[in-house]
Amino acid sequence: MLSKWWWRFKTDKDALWRRVIWAVHHNNRSWTPIPAKVSLAGPWKQIVGIREHLNQVGINLPDSIWCLVGIGSKVGVVSWRAIPERLPTRAALAARNIDNGDTRCPLCGEYEDTSDHLFVSCHFTQSIWLVIAQWCRIPPMVAFSLKDVLDTHVTVYGSKKKKKVISAIIQVVIWSVWRMRNKLLAS
Repeated sequence: MLSKWWWRFKTDKDALWRRVIWAVHHNNRSWTPIPAKVSLAGPWKQIVGIREHLNQVGINLPDSIWCLVGIGSKVGVVSWRAIPERLPTRAALAARNIDNGDTRCPLCGEYEDTSDHLFVSCHFTQSIWLVIAQWCRIPPMVAFSLKDVLDTHVTVYGSKKKKKVISAIIQVVIWSVWRMRNKLLAS
């Protein structure tokens, strides 16, 4: 709920409350996406602090905000390449005769590392989808393939804008899971 204020701060440019926050918290020397003076206690400090909690589960809120202007090319490409199993997962590399040792998922270590497993059936990712569904106030996702996950926005009740935002959030989560997986393999 607190992260919705980030969204509102970025979209309600002319709102009085936003202008007050800007006047109180803005600092010309700061490069943060949302201004906040840490020396001032209050609800705005908590709203800005949600960023750290989301970072702990692999969601970068400032990167997610740009879905206002559309999905960035590198985010959309991950989803686009994942559907036909074109991402360089361990199983896909093994299918191309590239020996990379263990083909199990680096997140759960239980099943073969495929796009469908990584983004749909991995226990780790399923818990992320549950949190995202609760955060977006939509029913929990029932998905048997990555295409089912990407089509979740079609079944959501609401405006076109809400459906577009849900689609963007899903693609950002897919991109974030892919980045986290790659960081695990690199370490």
